[in-house]
Amino acid sequence: YHNYRRAAYFNDTYSLISSIITNIDTTQLHIFNSLAIQQICIYLGIDTIIKYQNKSFIKMEEALEDTSKSNDIDRKTQRIFEICNLEGAHTYVNLPSGQKLYSIKQFQEQGLQLEFLQMPEYQYKQFKDDFVPHLSIIDVLMHNGKKGTKEIINNYKLV
Repeated sequence: YHNYRRAAYFNDTYSLISSIITNIDTTQLHIFNSLAIQQICIYLGIDTIIKYQNKSFIKMEEALEDTSKSNDIDRKTQRIFEICNLEGAHTYVNLPSGQKLYSIKQFQEQGLQLEFLQMPEYQYKQFKDDFVPHLSIIDVLMHNGKKGTKEIINNYKLV
């Protein structure tokens, strides 16, 4: 409240965030985060399905738990293949830095299309003249509102 009360879209965004915090009743952070992301997606008209904590996923996570602690890229890539297989995915989208880690050929051999998210640099007016990048969706919403935020997040390409 104190950090954003002078933001251009404070009232709408504060109402959204306050509702999320008030209405999500869980003590588990990953569930809270998933539900909060779902609510923000609904607000922005994003129809991406957010999945979390189903029984088959929990069993697979237990079986693959040691891979998350490993620095072995092949083991981590295998974990991605397992998750994609479990979910019936045909495409895996990663951040651009993954281009150095993952082989398109290796993904194709697993029946997966590998794509990378490409976002242009963007700036918007914040409180100060100097733009601070990579803040939360709350910052983007506070300063751009629903319409402006949708314009920013929809300006991407998959390569």
